[in-house]
Amino acid sequence: MKCTNTDYHVVIVGAGVAGLTAALVLAKHGLQVAIIESKNTQTAKMGECIQASILNTLDKLGLRKQFEHDNHFQLQGYKVHWDVHGLYERNLLATPSGTGWLLNREKFDGMLVKAARLAGVDIYCQSKLTALDEVKNSELGYQNSWKLDIVSSEKKWRLEVPFIVDATGRARNITRQLDTVTQKSDNLVACFCRIEHSQSSTLTNQQAVIQSSEQGWWYLAPYSAQHASLCYFTDPDLTLPKSAEQIFNMAMQNKELKHHLTGCAVPFEHNFKVIPAYSSCLESCVENNWLAVGDAACSYDPLSSYGITSAMGSAFYAAKAIVKTFNDQPEFMQTYQSLMKSNFKHYLTERNAEYQKVTQFNSLFWQRRQ
Repeated sequence: MKCTNTDYHVVIVGAGVAGLTAALVLAKHGLQVAIIESKNTQTAKMGECIQASILNTLDKLGLRKQFEHDNHFQLQGYKVHWDVHGLYERNLLATPSGTGWLLNREKFDGMLVKAARLAGVDIYCQSKLTALDEVKNSELGYQNSWKLDIVSSEKKWRLEVPFIVDATGRARNITRQLDTVTQKSDNLVACFCRIEHSQSSTLTNQQAVIQSSEQGWWYLAPYSAQHASLCYFTDPDLTLPKSAEQIFNMAMQNKELKHHLTGCAVPFEHNFKVIPAYSSCLESCVENNWLAVGDAACSYDPLSSYGITSAMGSAFYAAKAIVKTFNDQPEFMQTYQSLMKSNFKHYLTERNAEYQKVTQFNSLFWQRRQ
């Protein structure tokens, strides 16, 4: 495959962690890359726990020093009340990989945006893909290519590229248009808000709290010295909170959570979201001239802590496969497909075993997972 000076080799739709990681790797290998993102890249996002294993990927991207400089809130461990065995603590300092972090997503995503732009990636924010058509025997010399119609507040334009990447998360905006089959294993949603905590709060202990409940489970984690994420995971056909105040009041009815939330407050309006958190995998993550990365390829239950680490890892290996394809080694696309399938199969086994430990509730949420 070749491209002219005015063309891109690859267009990535979605400027999340996976899309930005893939773009950075591709650009470092000399490919011309554009990212199309419908939102502003600084949109507020839920914080996430990551463990020290992510440093391997950050090293490969040349971002470890910047990550450490950004001083993300260090995670020392978890307080878990999950099954009939009651409360226990998991100290990350006692594990081989050591500590973890509770990400400030604005800082983390901003680091990736800056690195991608410095590598030569063009990022078009608040731009929407309105049409996608595959072209056979393109006039530009490609065996197969894609024509993309894009609209922003300033202009409309068309691109033709030999390769596209779906990095749109569970929305799967590209692969849905291509009628790619999705295998979905549950309907989990996350209801979350941000809270403020005081210096007297137990949240200053730098521990995340995981707590099972009648119709779902809770996750509470500080991501700075003053702020924390409060999340409730359940199914969408069960009772859902409708505001930050409601989710906070629900949590306060839980004895263990109340202990951690005493002295905390919901700080501002428009501080509540319900987002998909289900597990799913594309039947095929690749074809000759496209692939999917991150949650668009395989999405994971937040209980697994696979999210950010998996998104970066899958994007790194996907980008390597794309580079090989441009060097006339398309077999690496199937290597990426096999890796994603194998990882997701292993994850499902682990996830199912974890949920099946919870036998103290005879409710619909847990019955569905036994």
